[in-house]
Amino acid sequence: MKQPESLVSIVTIVFNGEMHIEQTINSVLAQKYAPIEYIVIDGSSTDGTLQKIEKYKNRIDHFISEPDDGIYHAINKGISLARGDLIGLIHCGDYYEPNAVSDAVDSFLNTGADIIYGDLKIIEEAGEESIIRFVQGDHNNLKKRMSILHPATFVSRKCYLQHGLYDTKYRSAADYDFFLKLFLLNIGFHHVDKVLASFRTGGTSGFNFKLATQENFAIRQQHLGCFCAIRYAMCRYISHYYTTVRKCIVEKCIGRNNYFKLKQWWYENL
Repeated sequence: MKQPESLVSIVTIVFNGEMHIEQTINSVLAQKYAPIEYIVIDGSSTDGTLQKIEKYKNRIDHFISEPDDGIYHAINKGISLARGDLIGLIHCGDYYEPNAVSDAVDSFLNTGADIIYGDLKIIEEAGEESIIRFVQGDHNNLKKRMSILHPATFVSRKCYLQHGLYDTKYRSAADYDFFLKLFLLNIGFHHVDKVLASFRTGGTSGFNFKLATQENFAIRQQHLGCFCAIRYAMCRYISHYYTTVRKCIVEKCIGRNNYFKLKQWWYENL
């Protein structure tokens, strides 16, 4: 007799995301896996997001639209509603590959790991032009950086129940705090050697360098000690200012559009 398939819960959070929300929703609804419980948490959008979501309400299991206290507060609301054995987070602007959920479930059942993660396609857009690059996850580098990619990561519900949700005192880096904590507790991680999701650049941590650096410093200080935190901050500031100055010089010499094309060429020929 065939065993019943595991229920998987997928959570999408959105605020004023009318441009990309349908692509995200459709990537979940088009998954070649069932059953999926789909949860959408909206932060009281004021653009056309709600009208877009309305088209799919009969295929969304839980939908909430209300003000929240930041990204991780909204994520925690979604996880608290989830009943699936495995929970994925794919937010507005990001989208899954067609077999992402089935690949994650296969690895979850075969390995027994609590955190299943894959690789990520990163999309940087400038008008009609875009740069696409691929990043491979590796949980063994978590002491150095956020080295697993959240849109391509699935966590067991059991793990959330045992170790808690995301710490909402962090506005930008609570996912790093969460995964670093689990890594140091020797919780099981497993890498799926496939691209599971695509991610558009421009999130909170990308725009607010100071906030992201402060929070990452505090997380390292708590979990890894003062020396690791200080070393991180020094490397982070040196890298940031070097990259910023280099970008300004090159853009001034060849123009912004040509700089973007140069980046495209670089990633395509790596």
